[in-house]
Amino acid sequence: MLTINQEDAQRFLERPTEECETNLTACELNALLLSGRGGSLLFDIETRPASEETLIELFKDEEVTLPPNPGRFNPADVKYGNTKDPVKRQEKLTSEMSRHEQAVANWAGECEKARRDAWDNFVNGSTLSPLTGRVMAIGYGLKLGGTDVRLFLDIEPEDEHGLLLRLWKFVELVRKRGHKLVSFNGHSFDLSFCRRRSWAYEDINPPDLVTKYRSYEDFCIDTYEVYKKGGGYRDSIKLRNLAKMMG
Repeated sequence: MLTINQEDAQRFLERPTEECETNLTACELNALLLSGRGGSLLFDIETRPASEETLIELFKDEEVTLPPNPGRFNPADVKYGNTKDPVKRQEKLTSEMSRHEQAVANWAGECEKARRDAWDNFVNGSTLSPLTGRVMAIGYGLKLGGTDVRLFLDIEPEDEHGLLLRLWKFVELVRKRGHKLVSFNGHSFDLSFCRRRSWAYEDINPPDLVTKYRSYEDFCIDTYEVYKKGGGYRDSIKLRNLAKMMG
């Protein structure tokens, strides 16, 4: 949980802004938000796969698409075309039998490869789902004014509970102070992912940031949605390219 030493927080706030470190602690970020000195809070999450045991439990092996079983060889299925020569027809039959035998010999290995590929794809995509993914880190940037941004990198790969508690604590402070919560694709992913992951913990009650019109409250700014506003459905952009465009 986010614990705050009030004496340390007060000493931090009494220091001139220019003397404060660029990198903040959780306590210092919380103190700035409480004091009202902070402005917009930028954030971004990083996710990881759930435990291997959880992934194995959720992986549906029976739904993996396997290559068709070659079955038994049927001479009647051999296509000879217009060939009438018995020698050539025998060569064709022998060739097809050999090909089928090889297919039978390879089938088990191909099935195993299909299962491995399906598992790898499942694991690689697991970080995008709150069912199979977990929050492992959250980066924050607190804008104090102009280009002055203070950073706090909250990395706890094995303490998703603490990460989520601190996130919602900061979000509530930003909303209370009338500041902005800024993300990139955060409405579609970051906030949604964290809200659903919070349901896994009985003592975490994430704030409801969505209005009755199914849009996020005005203090939540998604720069990806701002970029796409008024454009076509193909108007998407990666964050790194947006940053380059804006210098």
